[in-house]
Amino acid sequence: MLTSGVKHVDLGVFNMIQATKDGKFKGDRDLQFTLANGGMGLGKINPAVPKALIDKMIGIKQKIISGDLKVPTTIK
Repeated sequence: MLTSGVKHVDLGVFNMIQATKDGKFKGDRDLQFTLANGGMGLGKINPAVPKALIDKMIGIKQKIISGDLKVPTTIK
């Protein structure tokens, strides 16, 4: 297995508490956690995975963050 996606729920909880503390929390909306804002990430990568695949995956991640690659939100 290459790796798994990781949801950084701890970051979401921390950000919500910090916003509440600062008087900036706005309820009644969904919070968005993405690769770009650190809310999503990658798990530990198996050391048996070739570096070329890891580099390719990192390149894809950067394209998603930059907006050059759009991840589908629905299955066609």
